[in-house]
Amino acid sequence: MVGMAYPAINESKFFNGLIPLPPTNEQKRIAEKVDELFAIIEKLDNNKDELLKTIENTRNMILQSAIQGKLVPQDPTDEPASILLGKIKEEKEKLIKEKKIRKSKPLPPITKDEIPFEIPEGWEWVKLGEIGDSIIGLTYKPSDITKNGVPVLRANNIKDGAINYENLVRVNIKIKNDLILKDGDLLICARSGSKHLVGKSALVKNTKEMFTFGAFMTVYKSNFNEFVYHFLNSNVFRFQLGESNTTTVNQLTQKMLRNILIPFPPFADQKRIVEKVDELMSLCDELEKYIVVSK
Repeated sequence: MVGMAYPAINESKFFNGLIPLPPTNEQKRIAEKVDELFAIIEKLDNNKDELLKTIENTRNMILQSAIQGKLVPQDPTDEPASILLGKIKEEKEKLIKEKKIRKSKPLPPITKDEIPFEIPEGWEWVKLGEIGDSIIGLTYKPSDITKNGVPVLRANNIKDGAINYENLVRVNIKIKNDLILKDGDLLICARSGSKHLVGKSALVKNTKEMFTFGAFMTVYKSNFNEFVYHFLNSNVFRFQLGESNTTTVNQLTQKMLRNILIPFPPFADQKRIVEKVDELMSLCDELEKYIVVSK
């Protein structure tokens, strides 16, 4: 082709171009296959929104299977969750005795009517308050905000299940030790004008500076947060969360969070589940990315 404003190819060059010429019957087979493939591509192109919805449904199915103990096979030699729960209770009593943590109010026992489905042998139904602790975030005044201060993570900093460190507010006040985020903490949106944001969570990873979190956020601390994180993204949690409405805002109170029921596997089983969920979610992310880019 020649020309800038109007690129063109002249007749002489066009008819002198080289083309690989198959036998007639092979031309027909090639043409039929090309038409078939382009028809599939056109169909896929027209159904990309449907494919994205299918991927989202697949994510939900993966989490549902994981939480119900159906995603990976159980190992009967694993230490049962009941023994692990006994160790958690002993450790809490020790920390209370040493005055390192406060004694919390006893949680109501779980009734049979509350249990939504059966779980594998060796698992236990527990409440989040039994296996971890939570704390509400920092309250600060507009006058505390400064350009050079401690960054505060808020609801808008949780995006797609991860922490986004853009649009940070910084405050110039003293931060208590229990309000400083640490790797492995689970940051949860506890209050929002949108019920879809309440309960959204992200694991704190690779923190290179001191971060705190705002009053509309909760941090959940346990030794099982990778599994709890996937639970919080499941429909089992969303169903328990319900509307979470007050008269003005939607919220997940500390009392509600502590009383949320969670199926609790043996620790070794948790690791296998987390590993498989992460693997499958990564595949879903790659497929979704490919579809979005090609839209």
